[in-house]
Amino acid sequence: MSSKFIYVLVVDDSNMFREILRKIIEAQPDLAVIGFGKNGQEAIQKTRNLKPDVIIMDVRMPVMDGIEAVEHIMDAHPTPILICSASVSDKDVDIAMKAIKMGALDVIEKPNCFAPNLMSQFSSTLAEKIRFLSQIKVLRHRAKSRPPRSDHFAERFLSPGVKAIGLGASTGGPRAISHLLSCLDSSFPACILLVQHISKNFCDGFVKWLATETTMRVRTARKGMEIEKGLVLVAPAGKHMVLRTQCVDLLDSPPINGCCPSVDILFKSIAKWQEDKAVGILLTGMGKDGAEGARAIVDMNGHVIVQNEETSTVFGMPKAAIEINAASSVLPLSEIPGALLRLLTGCPPT
Repeated sequence: MSSKFIYVLVVDDSNMFREILRKIIEAQPDLAVIGFGKNGQEAIQKTRNLKPDVIIMDVRMPVMDGIEAVEHIMDAHPTPILICSASVSDKDVDIAMKAIKMGALDVIEKPNCFAPNLMSQFSSTLAEKIRFLSQIKVLRHRAKSRPPRSDHFAERFLSPGVKAIGLGASTGGPRAISHLLSCLDSSFPACILLVQHISKNFCDGFVKWLATETTMRVRTARKGMEIEKGLVLVAPAGKHMVLRTQCVDLLDSPPINGCCPSVDILFKSIAKWQEDKAVGILLTGMGKDGAEGARAIVDMNGHVIVQNEETSTVFGMPKAAIEINAASSVLPLSEIPGALLRLLTGCPPT
């Protein structure tokens, strides 16, 4: 096949929506549909036979749903997968997040009507996501496997008494965050302030799903909420979250580097208020959001852990921090929970 096109496999149980996606994709000069599927079983079969560059897949389908299909594909034929969800109900978002945990890269909401302005925006976003995902070399995710726990921890920095930790991620973030938080528990000695770049309509569902992945309490941040041990506060879409002494504030200021909420703004506020006790974690994601904020933390003699290239879905944000000498530790995802606990308490996890 010619390298001129990015070949897309479309998997959806709706004949009408498959046709809508075909028209959108083939209207782009560099995109082409290589095949169609009506359920998860056909997705597995056609991925094996057609070897698409990107798969667009619904999550609620007959015969086999999106979760099981993603698990099989990422085990046997790793391919960039974009989940296309029909709604943002709790059930659908939960399925979409579980599919991302299994290795799908991103999620996009189907338009709820076919008004020209909405379809134009959806078409543009869809094409952009396909192009971006086609460039990602996905990792094989063995079915039902978990990354090993590691006994190697950060040794150079010990800061008991840290009250809040900044955590930032973008593409591939939900899966990485899920792993990190599942290795921590409600006794965690600080509050985690989380910025995850995700579509607005998926934010509430993401928070609810994340709460099922950890014994830490997970909440959507609200203006004035106090930071507490064992609590995860997630920045809402369209609001920058900052730390102000013992509470968080939400700002309506413009996006930074196209991002709102911004990891940079969060990290800089943590550096300001916690100084040498500032701690930031930068996980997988595209772009450079978080790098300047990480630099601010390091400049205050705080500590920044970034995810390494081998375990990152997209090595954009961590790489940007490394390139400006804003990474104190560069670690595989499996080693970050232990390193974090060692950082705060001097003791590895039990």
